[in-house]
Amino acid sequence: MKVVALGGVFLFLTIIYAAPSDVFGQQNAQRKLKTTDKQLVQRQLDILKLYKLINQDCDCTTAIGISKNYVLENRNEDYTNTQAYEEFLHVYQKGMLPKGHIFSIHRYAHLKQAIALFKVLYYAKDFDTFYKTAVWAKDNINEGIFVYALSVAIAHRTDTYGIIIPPIYEVFPYSFFDSAAVEKAQKLKETWNHAQDDKLHVIDANYSGYYLNLHPEQVMSHYTEDIGLNTFYWYTNIFYPSWLGGPEFKLKNDRRGEQYYYLLQQLLARYYLERLSFDMGEIPFIDWDKPLETGYYPSLVYPNGLPFPSRPNFAPLSPIKRNWGQSWMWKSKFGYSQMLVKDYERRIADAVDSGFIINKNGNMVDLYTPEGIDILGNLIECNPDSPNQRFIGPIEVFAKLLVGYATVPLDKYHLAPSALEHFETASR
Repeated sequence: MKVVALGGVFLFLTIIYAAPSDVFGQQNAQRKLKTTDKQLVQRQLDILKLYKLINQDCDCTTAIGISKNYVLENRNEDYTNTQAYEEFLHVYQKGMLPKGHIFSIHRYAHLKQAIALFKVLYYAKDFDTFYKTAVWAKDNINEGIFVYALSVAIAHRTDTYGIIIPPIYEVFPYSFFDSAAVEKAQKLKETWNHAQDDKLHVIDANYSGYYLNLHPEQVMSHYTEDIGLNTFYWYTNIFYPSWLGGPEFKLKNDRRGEQYYYLLQQLLARYYLERLSFDMGEIPFIDWDKPLETGYYPSLVYPNGLPFPSRPNFAPLSPIKRNWGQSWMWKSKFGYSQMLVKDYERRIADAVDSGFIINKNGNMVDLYTPEGIDILGNLIECNPDSPNQRFIGPIEVFAKLLVGYATVPLDKYHLAPSALEHFETASR
């Protein structure tokens, strides 16, 4: 894989015009193309500028003017959901994750703030209000929260239909290219003189196993660290976030639970095929009571210079050994990940074996029906459409916290999440 460093980044928007039918043949099922209108093109350009130089404030003239003059307070009439608007103001005034700090969607405090920002963007009364709110948010909200909330809002608002969210590897390249490639790019930037050197520079980037190989399983890094795969997984969780749903957003009509189950099944099947092609055999079973044999060193670094946590070979998962020397018991459920994963796993197995689950109202829900696989997927994901989120909690979240092997954070704003705690790096 290669990273190309250019003197400037140019945006080309391709507008596709309807072509004569004889080009595609006379088949009835031919694809119909529609000319993009100027309004959509302008909106696309405005949105893309918000993702540019994400660690800096808005730099275009229009956005700078909005950022200086737009005040979010006292604008109840600009949002169709007053409660969501007031909740965001409360969260913002109370204090949010500062800019420059690392954001993780799997940490409850961060998730709560991201949801609050998403809702105020989602319930903006029109696109103009939405865009002004987004410009304000870029200059005032943490970069990770901003990109996540804005992307989910674009994916679900009706007036942003057709707008393309830029590839996440262009927005956060630190999550896709190892620290060696990042270091080379930074050195090139420091010494490069555009006036004297306008030629193309190519930086070689590689998978984590080329420099440091901790375990034979690392031969699979060509697949697990694939940029396309990790980008796809990020997009999937933008269109179907685990926290979004219920009567408010009606994702249940998409059979989201079945889609979630099918996605995991297909990812696992493809991973198994890759293992067979390298003669790696069956996928090892994880025993939560025994040390995890396979270590992982991601070779990634955060924009603030903090390295991604690594996991040693034969890493113990028990809470005592896992959290030795760290004050973890009173801070959050983080330190209890092993026990929670085991509890939720057993409850899921019991529900499947018994054929039913007791919902939050105490009623029995049959799993052996045509809708059963959808219900089971909702249960495992623990989304708002799950029959009982309290009984079967977010097993995926706690499993990622456990296996990712990140240390217990100092507080909710100072943490170093593992690769598993970001959708764009979770497949690694």
